[in-house]
Amino acid sequence: MRERTLPAILFASMAMLLVLAGCLPSQQEPVPDAMVQPELHDSSWQLEAYGTPGTLKDAIPGKEPTIDFATSDLSGSAGCNSYFGTYTYDTDGTLAIDQLSNTEMACMEAGVMQQEQVFLDTLREAESYRVVQGKLRIVGGGNLLVLGRAAEAQNPAEVPATEEEEDEPEPVEQPPLKNTSWTLEAFGEPGNMKAAIAGKEPTLHFTTGDINGSGGCNSFFGTYTSDTDGTLEIEGLGSTMMLCTNNDIMNQEHAFLDALGDAETYEVVGGDLLIEGGGKVLILVETEEEPAPVEQPPLKNTSWELEAYGTPGNLTAAISGKEPTLHFTTGDVNGSGGCNSFFGTYTSDTEGTLEIDGLGSTMMLCTNVDVRNQEQAFLDALGDAETYEVIGGDLRIAGGGKVLLFVEREEQPQLKNTSWELEAYGTPGHLTAAVPGKESTLSFTTSNVSGVAGCNSFSGTYTSDVDGTLEVTDLGSTMMLCIDVNVRNQETAFLEALRNAETYEVVGGDLLIEGDGKLLILTAA
Repeated sequence: MRERTLPAILFASMAMLLVLAGCLPSQQEPVPDAMVQPELHDSSWQLEAYGTPGTLKDAIPGKEPTIDFATSDLSGSAGCNSYFGTYTYDTDGTLAIDQLSNTEMACMEAGVMQQEQVFLDTLREAESYRVVQGKLRIVGGGNLLVLGRAAEAQNPAEVPATEEEEDEPEPVEQPPLKNTSWTLEAFGEPGNMKAAIAGKEPTLHFTTGDINGSGGCNSFFGTYTSDTDGTLEIEGLGSTMMLCTNNDIMNQEHAFLDALGDAETYEVVGGDLLIEGGGKVLILVETEEEPAPVEQPPLKNTSWELEAYGTPGNLTAAISGKEPTLHFTTGDVNGSGGCNSFFGTYTSDTEGTLEIDGLGSTMMLCTNVDVRNQEQAFLDALGDAETYEVIGGDLRIAGGGKVLLFVEREEQPQLKNTSWELEAYGTPGHLTAAVPGKESTLSFTTSNVSGVAGCNSFSGTYTSDVDGTLEVTDLGSTMMLCIDVNVRNQETAFLEALRNAETYEVVGGDLLIEGDGKLLILTAA
């Protein structure tokens, strides 16, 4: 056997080592876990670029949209309009934004509305997010948003970890609402907002502890408490009770007042006020100029008719045809409580203070219980009066936890030295025309009435006021027999209506006299 040479031995050894190495299991590099994304809550961002990947546009300077992430809500400015919504996310980078709503102002600056549309559309269709080199990248609907951290915000997820956990950021302190005024821009539910009706936008004004404004048709009032942590509670809401003939305006007013009554929180975002509660949302824009304290008009020589009464938030409409009236002269008040006449004195100030003293009334028995109860509540509220306010032409008197709402009553012309001829008589809705050639007549002098009832002459005395109250007393007549049954019936009805007269009104040149359900319509003689 031949001896192997040294090179051959070395070659064989190296070959064997290679074979053995190939038989050993290979050691692979570890596969890194999927990249964990930082938390989004309690972080704030500002848009730097937007568009489709590869064709991004820079955000418009001074009109950069912003995003503020709270625990489960997000809000911010889209560059022109404010927006808000809810979001869910996972640190694997998935992101979903729901119920996104925004105000609907129009901005005229070039490109702002287009930028805003892309920004909001991308948020609505958001699918994922990544934080790369301190920039937040949101992808949705084929678009990309690139945002940098807002100057005043710092995302805790991007701060290097320290041994001690950093404190959570303080909640955003909301500005006080006192002495601010707002106009409704949109209302509804998150994700289903309606723009306010142009020209009929409800308004809202906050004073020290009260709110008031217009619902678009009726005036309203109430009280509120709020805190700079954003809590808001509105109570004792009441309003005038005018009929809104436009259904859309009426529905808007109902939705607006319901949302105020359910208010739980408020937030001022980009100059807009967001009020939320009970699943309802109101978005309001601030009135350009803060109004000075409203100086109330003097009450002297004004006349009013009760529209509603009760307590804040629990008002009862005045009884139709029996509405109490209120007339202010130089220092006296008088009117009808619906059954009895009343009188008293008052002092008032244009700051809205009102005090009524020395109230007295006639003592007629009101057979209708509802009218009697209304009169008692009305007089009680006048006696407790502390303040008054004229809102949208309506008078509100409050005090002692009671509220009276009035509509202005047109001042009636004096009856002195006027003469009239009967045109029709009966009850409202069931009138009979006067007998031709036998129309009853009525003349007023300084304090007396007289005329021909159709067959017999009559006379008496009267008192009246420009607030429309009328009382005819001591009425007597001759006793001739009326052969014509129709004339006799007319005469009886005419004299009875005069004896029961309570109010008068001159409408279109005709004189209407009413009382105890009876009505006379007369034309000028």
